[in-house]
Amino acid sequence: MSSYLSDLPTAEWLTGLATFLLVLVTGIAFFIQSRQNRFALSIDLLLKLEDRFDEQRMQASRGKASTFLRGQQGLDDPSPDWEHHLDAVLDFFDLVGHLLRKGALQKTAVWSVFFYSVHGWYCNAKDHITLERERDSTVWEDLVYLHSELVITQKRQLGCEDHHPSLALKKGDLIAFLEEENAN
Repeated sequence: MSSYLSDLPTAEWLTGLATFLLVLVTGIAFFIQSRQNRFALSIDLLLKLEDRFDEQRMQASRGKASTFLRGQQGLDDPSPDWEHHLDAVLDFFDLVGHLLRKGALQKTAVWSVFFYSVHGWYCNAKDHITLERERDSTVWEDLVYLHSELVITQKRQLGCEDHHPSLALKKGDLIAFLEEENAN
């Protein structure tokens, strides 16, 4: 009988330790599963955004907005509703920036899918963006954030600190981008 009583604290201690280890393993498994689910949802969201960017309605807005921006350079006559279309494109990227800022999207995945488009539109519409932000600094703040983060990521991917041709777009690069957007 005395042997049973002396083993009781050890049994309780082992039960407690086993329970603690089980809770720890369950917590780690939950954490890993949660990260995997978050990654999958992030990729799914990014692919949906990419599809939305390539939808016919957005392509029409991109075409009309690029015609306006080409018109600013004396190359095309802008459509009368150009501002609506340019704002639609910039609003789309503002949404992407918001989702990135809130952690719903991964920066390198967004960079991989949208860097070229964000950078091209941002550089071409910089005057319009600046004018609107002077009136209201909250307008397209997530677009500005998105562009800044993607430029930093581009520099990191290229392993450069200074300007790279993919960052320092010249007038010919800007026009070529707009022509490409207009052709889509």
